[in-house]
Amino acid sequence: MKEQIIVGMAGHIDHGKTSIVKLLTGQNTDILKQEKERGMTIDIGFAHLNENITIVDVPGHEKFIKNMVTGISYIDTAILVVAADDGVMPQTIEHFEILKILNVKKGIIIINKIDLVDEEWIDLVESEIKELVSGSFLENQDIFKVSTVKGIGLEEVKTRLLASSFSNDGELLNNRGLFRMYVDRSFSQQGFGTVVTGTVISGKIKVGSTIYALPQNKKVRLRSAQSHYKDIDQLKIGYRAALNLNGIDKKDIERGGHLSNLNVFDSISIFLAKISILNRDGLSLRQNQRIRFHIGTSEVIGRISICGRNILEKSESDICLIKLEVPVVLSFQDKFLIRTYSPMKTIGGGVVEDINCFGKWSQVKEFANELVNKNSVAEKMNFIIQSQSGFPFTIEKIQSRFGMSYDKIVDCLNLKKEYVVLEYLSEKWIVTNNQLDNFLNRIIDEIKKFHSKNPYRGGVLKKELNQKVKSDEVFFDFSIKLLIDKNIVVRDKELIKLENFKINLSSSEIKVQEKVVEILDSQGFSSQNYIEIANLLNISSDKLKLLINIAEQDSKIIRINEDLLFTHKNFIKLVDDVKKYFSTNDKLSVADFKDIAKTSRKYAVPLLEFLDKKNITYREDNYRKLV
Repeated sequence: MKEQIIVGMAGHIDHGKTSIVKLLTGQNTDILKQEKERGMTIDIGFAHLNENITIVDVPGHEKFIKNMVTGISYIDTAILVVAADDGVMPQTIEHFEILKILNVKKGIIIINKIDLVDEEWIDLVESEIKELVSGSFLENQDIFKVSTVKGIGLEEVKTRLLASSFSNDGELLNNRGLFRMYVDRSFSQQGFGTVVTGTVISGKIKVGSTIYALPQNKKVRLRSAQSHYKDIDQLKIGYRAALNLNGIDKKDIERGGHLSNLNVFDSISIFLAKISILNRDGLSLRQNQRIRFHIGTSEVIGRISICGRNILEKSESDICLIKLEVPVVLSFQDKFLIRTYSPMKTIGGGVVEDINCFGKWSQVKEFANELVNKNSVAEKMNFIIQSQSGFPFTIEKIQSRFGMSYDKIVDCLNLKKEYVVLEYLSEKWIVTNNQLDNFLNRIIDEIKKFHSKNPYRGGVLKKELNQKVKSDEVFFDFSIKLLIDKNIVVRDKELIKLENFKINLSSSEIKVQEKVVEILDSQGFSSQNYIEIANLLNISSDKLKLLINIAEQDSKIIRINEDLLFTHKNFIKLVDDVKKYFSTNDKLSVADFKDIAKTSRKYAVPLLEFLDKKNITYREDNYRKLV
């Protein structure tokens, strides 16, 4: 359960949100000079109801809607404020729709300024509000009627907030198992250096720990921290905090920056997201439309490619490919809002479905449409993992892909049932059982195809097979070893074949091959070359090469080069003769070896080098010695 709760105020301009916060907490969230002068909230403000509850006051004026987005991106519960004298207004509806898009689960409603109207009018406003929130997370929630001028109803609101935990324990990604925070303010303080503020949206971290700061990708140290104006030793999810960072200048970590205790996040410019359009007349999203994205504490321009249609109308949703003009730090299942480029108007929001979506548009669309149809977060993760096929996630890469700690990923996926962790050499992968089985079957199918197309070849080259199945080289080697251990394939140096595969020669081909072996056997170590033997047998040199290759694979013939071929039988006898020679001699000269092998120097030298290669002899000066 979260130890701190973030409560977000939402509503139309001048409906009294800031005044309500001030009376509840005794703190004025209008901290900027121009805010006080103009009587409106320009930037997000924070006040503390107690040590566990932070209230975020966000601007209601349309011009400052992007700051409002920053304020409610990661809140636990909402307070929707409606002024009794105005009723539901345009920004009331917009803020409410934004709360729904960002999947806020809980909240209450306040009708403010009840001192300005009569009871009958209040009842009309209440009916209007109930109609607005019908079918949403605010349906049937408490409606408090207050007056900040006369101090009516505020104690009831405060009691309600203090009595509620607003826990989101059921949310799978409420805590990603690692520390994470977007920066909404950054400044330098004399004697301290760089200080940033933000809301901890995941995990925890202790003072003194290392933090990775993006987008500059700097490694910094958390020197000290404050929450609710008190020094603390540890930050936890839900904390509204100020962090004093050592090792980074203010200019390198401004609003929109991102902090994490694991180096698994990155700045992303292309991603897949499910986008939903608000339920308001006149709203739509066209193919390739240029729009504003509000992600974390950043605003960035980008374009969308809708995967399933050409246009999204009000209340519709679809998965889209997003291309940002400037990269921002985001991760799997992060939420965001979208606004028209000009004039600026909120039209919807979305959730990140995947941060890796490169390739042909047809392939991206196919992948995206399958992904968006997965119902739960765990099912989406499972689909993404299986889509890796021959390029499975290492522990490091899977954390980056999902923006979660490995332990949290294990919890989400229930690894005991569907997954297996594989280790080979220095690598460690996480794969589904189906993913592994499917990849092994792909290897087997490719070998079968090769055997079918090349019945006279003893196997497919490992490199060639790897290119066909498209795989990480180390994982491919591991998979081949697995198939060998299961007695499904056989590997001979760089050749791979199925265990039960044999080259089937015709009876006439067998006879010719036997004749070749007979000729080479009689010629010892002074054999004829390919062309000479082919002419002798009156067959083509290509056909002869094929039969010799097969005989070599069957260990009947040994080939040193195109001019020196000999039988395995003769080679075994030669090795025995060489060993007999060494039983009475310490060293072997080329001349001595010529006599043993009954061959010329032309063949003796490569034969000796072959014996060296086979670790039967070794060279010392101009002589050979027995290994």
